[in-house]
Amino acid sequence: EGETLEDAIASLKDRLVSIDNKFPEQDEVILRELSGLASRLDIEVVSIKPQKRKTIQGINQAPVSIKGCSVEEMPVSMSLKAPYKTMGEFFKILKDDFPVFVRVDTLRMGKSGDKTKNILNVDLNLDTYLISQGAK
Repeated sequence: EGETLEDAIASLKDRLVSIDNKFPEQDEVILRELSGLASRLDIEVVSIKPQKRKTIQGINQAPVSIKGCSVEEMPVSMSLKAPYKTMGEFFKILKDDFPVFVRVDTLRMGKSGDKTKNILNVDLNLDTYLISQGAK
């Protein structure tokens, strides 16, 4: 059975709201979500450092906008400690289920000094995306 036109429209509106919600307005939302995800997975956050926001520009050098708000990129550097398998879960959630658009820019993983545990030291640079009502 196909869905009715009303159901299809409602579904599209829900998806639009979901996409809109992936562009928060405040840096704190992204930092809270990243640290919350790490905490839920028992990943040790050694450091988390947001960098300066910059406006995203399109091919024509005009600012990219969504619903009249400019889109900004905020790089975030993280240093983490966790087992290999847990880091896999972390990246899967970032890709599939994280409530904010995130792109992994660079990733470096290495063994920690503790030989008795399968713990990795992870240095990660992420690009996160926000919307801004005006120039920052």
